[in-house]
Amino acid sequence: LKEINRRFGTTIVFVSHHMDFVKEVAHRAVLLSGGSVIEEGDARQVCDKFIESTGVTYIGKGIDGMISK
Repeated sequence: LKEINRRFGTTIVFVSHHMDFVKEVAHRAVLLSGGSVIEEGDARQVCDKFIESTGVTYIGKGIDGMISK
């Protein structure tokens, strides 16, 4: 994603429950809860604030078993 962004200078919108991945890849982040914006801004700041308040770096279920082979 970083390479595509750099090479083409385009905005990429992606959804992730992995806070460390978001901090690594994104410049900006929007934290949603129940469809409402809870926090938005610099990706590191948004993710760090979320992690500090919850202690969670990953939200949701793993995809193991959810993908049919």
